[in-house]
Formats: sequence, structure tokens, C-alpha cells
Amino acid sequence: MEVGFPGPKNETASKALYFSSRLGVHGRSEDFGSAQPTIPAQIPSRRLNSAAEHNLFQYFDHVVVQALATIPRTSVTLRAVIARLALSSNAQSSQAVMQSIFALSSLHRHGIQLQTIKFKTSALGALRSSSGSGIGRHEVARHIAALMLLCAYEIEQAWNSSCQWLFYINGVKNVIKASSPSIEQDTDHEYLALLDWVHYQDTMAHFSLHHWRLRKRPGKDPGFDQLVSLLPKPGVKISLKFEQPPISHFIFLRLLSEVFSTVQDKSYPTFCGEDYKNRLKLLELNISRVKNDDVSICFYEQDTARCFEVFQLAALIYITRMLGDSGDDDLEETTNSRISAGFAILAKMGTCTRQFPLLVLGCEARSDFDRITILDLIDRTRVKFPSACLVGLRNLIQTLWAQDDLAEEALEYEKKLTAVISSSETLPALF
Repeated sequence: MEVGFPGPKNETASKALYFSSRLGVHGRSEDFGSAQPTIPAQIPSRRLNSAAEHNLFQYFDHVVVQALATIPRTSVTLRAVIARLALSSNAQSSQAVMQSIFALSSLHRHGIQLQTIKFKTSALGALRSSSGSGIGRHEVARHIAALMLLCAYEIEQAWNSSCQWLFYINGVKNVIKASSPSIEQDTDHEYLALLDWVHYQDTMAHFSLHHWRLRKRPGKDPGFDQLVSLLPKPGVKISLKFEQPPISHFIFLRLLSEVFSTVQDKSYPTFCGEDYKNRLKLLELNISRVKNDDVSICFYEQDTARCFEVFQLAALIYITRMLGDSGDDDLEETTNSRISAGFAILAKMGTCTRQFPLLVLGCEARSDFDRITILDLIDRTRVKFPSACLVGLRNLIQTLWAQDDLAEEALEYEKKLTAVISSSETLPALF
């Protein structure tokens, strides 16, 4: 089976070096605990060939994995799944997962350097070697894990300067689509956790795609023309440009996916139609009814309940704002109540690695107190999970505030959000 790798198949260290020159800000963190990495039972740790590799694996297990943009299952965490896929075999596909772990951990801990690039190049080489002889059920899972880790690598090392992460998501979807029998029908928790990871990032990519407007500029990134072919054409809904996302049993995520596939800007002739408004209102109602006890998976945060609640509130606020000014006083009161509740939750959270609720609530921050709440939470999160993505998010939110402060009257929500997200040179990964 031919695996759909993102970008040109002859990607080399020279291309990685090109991206390294465009690296954003990276934090450093040395304190990640003295505990040994969580290696699944009966898996020999000798597959970690040196103290340096053992250290990178430990750092991934204790720090990096918690910052991955996903919604893993409570019964089997993504950290255990990835570790098992990397350590359970000497196959090239397992090596691809392991080298991807090393690349991402090295990037988070040390920033871009030659060894980091070598890890990434080795991961890509192992993936190609593995796919050359055809891949089976277990190899499919390893390919998904490796590609998603490399997607996280691209997001972290080139936030706001490269769209390569989008190719990796579509590459993973090609792997899923080509798998036979379909991995989407597999009930193994290991595979469901991976699919939820893909589904979450694919869903949130649609949010970015809706609000980011492609801008022509000199010095295009490699693969920029291929990116253009993935973007929705004017007048064509995003959902028509992408195959259906992988199956997920998380009802909230499914509803959120429907929201991003439904929302329109005012240029669409059906924007003011009753069918469109009724569909969004129905989605709002269904999302408001989802309770934390009703779902089988939770966000990977220390305080999972709070993280779910603030994400749910952000989704409801976003839907209401995208409906436009309805003149309904009761609806406006409900929205204001949700905004207040959202900020109350954020003030209690120690960290929040999910960008969507921070951005949506950031749009609603008018007082200095609310703005400090947002910035303090981002800064606390950056201390524990150093990430260029959070630096980029902080800049976007502060740009939103500057627009609000300079405006003589209230700005239209959709136009403001789109203008600020489009200020990014390339499509931002707002996971």
C-alpha cells in the first residue's frame, strides 16, 4: 500500500534545515520530575540505546505528551499507546515512532539543532522503508502515531511560518482511508485513541481554515501551491474539499466538527437563511446538553472537568457570535452569563494547553482583569509546557485587543476574528 506522505517524497535534511532557519520562540524546561518513563509492562527498555535517548523519552513521557493537542481516552492514555507502538517491535514502523518521539522531545527541550533534524529525517526514512513492503494492521497504527508526532513537530518548530502541518494531517487521513480492513472500524482502545487524536486536530484545522484568508506574498514555502489546492475555493464549503473525518465516539467533538463545517461568513447567499440559523441553533442546543458524565473520554489536563467546561462554553459563545446580532435580549444575557462563567473557570485553572477556548474567550475580554486572567493562564502554561504555539496565540489575542481598543464602535465578530487570524503569514494551528 502506498502511504500518502505529506509534501515531496524526497524530503531531506536540507529541507529540514530550511525550516529550522524560520524557527519561532522556544522555551526551555529541565525540571520534569525524577520518575522513570512509563514504559509498558513486558517491553524491554533496552530499545532505548543510550542515556540521551532514555532522557528524551522520559521528557516526552512527562512533559511533551501532556501538551499534545488531542482528547485521549481515559481507559488507555495516549502516552501509553505511543510508548507501546514505539517500543514493542524492532520493525521500521516502530523505529519511525521512536525517532519522531526523539525529534519532538529534542525540539521542545533544546530547540532546533542538528541532532533534532537528524531524528526527524530518520523518522521519515523509517516510514518510507516500512511502507515499501506494505503495511498491516499494527503498522497502520504506528504510521498514524509517527505522522501525528511529526505534525506536532512542524507546528512547534514553525508556528506562523509554515503550513507543513496540514500536509501531515492529510497524510494521516490517506493512511486511514487506504487501510484495509478499515482501522476506523476497529474497536481496540489503542486505535480509537489514535483516531480521536486525528479527529481532534482535523476538526480544529477546519476552524483555522474558515477564518484564515490566503495571502499572496514573495518567498513562498515549499509545497505552498499544494496547500492552496487543499483550501476551500470561494463559495465552496470546507466540508466539500475534505473527505469525512475519522469516526470518533466523542459526541462533543462530533458536534464541534459539525459547527465548523456549518458556519458561514456573510458572503454566502444562505447566511441569513432560516435553515442555516436553525441548524446552528440546534447544534448550540445539542452542545449545551452534553455533560461531562455523558462522554467516555476527557481532555488531557490535570483538571479534566474544568477543561471540558471551558471548551464547551467557548463553543457555545462562538456559535452565538457567528449567528450575528439577533436583537434577542435573552440570548445576549445567556451569552454574557457564559462569558462570565468561562472567565471564572479560567481563573481557577493551573494550565490550559487548548488554544480554542483561550482565543474565543480572549475575544470577549474587555476589562483589564479578564485580560490579565487570559495572559496569566497562558504564561503559567508556558512555564510547564514550553511551546512556540502559546507564544503565537498570545500575540494573536493581544492583536484582537488592540483592534477592539482602537475601534470607535464595536467590531463585527466574524470580520475581526478573520482579520486577526489572517494576519498570520501562514495558516495557524489553533489546536
